[in-house]
Amino acid sequence: MTADTAGEPAVTVATSRGRPEERRARRDLDHLVGWVPMGAQVLDLGCGDGSLLLRLEAERDVQGLGLEINPDNISHCLEAGLQVVEQDLDRGLANFCDSSFDVVVMTYTLQEVARPLRLIDEMLRVGQRGIVSFRNYAHWRSRWDTLRGGPLPGAEPLATTSGVETEQYAVRPWTVADFEQLCRERQIRVVGRYMLNAAGVESTAARHCPKLCAHTVMYHFSR
Repeated sequence: MTADTAGEPAVTVATSRGRPEERRARRDLDHLVGWVPMGAQVLDLGCGDGSLLLRLEAERDVQGLGLEINPDNISHCLEAGLQVVEQDLDRGLANFCDSSFDVVVMTYTLQEVARPLRLIDEMLRVGQRGIVSFRNYAHWRSRWDTLRGGPLPGAEPLATTSGVETEQYAVRPWTVADFEQLCRERQIRVVGRYMLNAAGVESTAARHCPKLCAHTVMYHFSR
């Protein structure tokens, strides 16, 4: 379970001459980094090659720990001097005590986990606050692609009111409406949010009509 395979580009710190998707990922990080307090204890779920943790350590002086399942990504993290644990997010976070971290981050991984509702609850158990980012599959371009080529795979309605989760939620698209419904039903407080267009910029259209115009969304939340 990695942040590199969630239907979005890996969150990387690219050079100014990087590819467009890399530059968008860097702009996404600009928003996220500002939500993390100086000196915070941070847990990064699906940390990929550790790019986010490296940036947080450099710019926010955090003490970070990454969870990752991909052996190559784990090797990259260790070579960079990061603390990383090999762990499948679908097994939960039972190995961490309550309130172990100030912030728990999960970037571009929400679509991949089999039980996302349980994992979000666990994020707020082990951390004071959570941050997630994901592609909004209700974006107009995704809708257009669906019209041209059929339904998106795994796009079942998100049923949270029953309190029951099954494996059917694995690898499924999320939308702005899905996540905000989840927050209402689980009494999660949204501290902040960014609605970004396809260039990774918080445009007027994405901010005022996020369901259709936000390509990527980021939420900062707590109990």
